[in-house]
Amino acid sequence: MKHMKRGSEDLISYLKLIGSNGLDMIIDKNLEEPYIIEVNPRFQGTYECIEELLGINLLEAHIKACEGELIEIPKIPKDTYSIKRIIYSPEKIKLKNNIDITNVYDIPYKGVIIEKDEPVLTIITPKDSISNVKNEVNNAVYLIEKEFKNDKKVN
Repeated sequence: MKHMKRGSEDLISYLKLIGSNGLDMIIDKNLEEPYIIEVNPRFQGTYECIEELLGINLLEAHIKACEGELIEIPKIPKDTYSIKRIIYSPEKIKLKNNIDITNVYDIPYKGVIIEKDEPVLTIITPKDSISNVKNEVNNAVYLIEKEFKNDKKVN
């Protein structure tokens, strides 16, 4: 982890990046050597998970960084995990009901028509263990799929 952190900091400094940036890495099979495979000088798709884990407003921190003020990045509490999962429509549907499920975001309004394979909503869940995060996501997926079965199919 020290090599990954230091390598990330060195690369960000070398590229003169500011604000929120993403570095995609892989680690060799011996878990010794990290390899950077992509640099994303933009907000990442895991934006919401990062905010949940760090307990900060990432946009506010990004703006401050762009203005020259670097915030102290909080440590992620031990045994805290987060997953983001986007649910796609299995077919063209019209939502009959409002969706009211914990840790679900980007919820479309009742009556909206969603095309097959379009994103419907996002699940983001922080928990204290990987298995609890997976269980929370799977439970939300089950409730959402159950809701889909109740929604009217549109031709």
